Amino acid sequence: MLQSMRQNTKTVLWIVIAAFVGLIFAVWGADLTSSGSGGQGGYVIGEVNGRAVTAQ
Repeated sequence: MLQSMRQNTKTVLWIVIAAFVGLIFAVWGADLTSSGSGGQGGYVIGEVNGRAVTAQ
């Protein structure tokens, strides 16, 4: 059992690294914080007295 784990360690490690890098690009591409919008205003996070509150 340990021998097969040792033989497959390199493959599993590359899969984990690729998944981690892919996740970083997916979250960065989604721009969930709207901080990379170049100052064009953020998304609405709430409403107070009928006025939209945006993330800054």
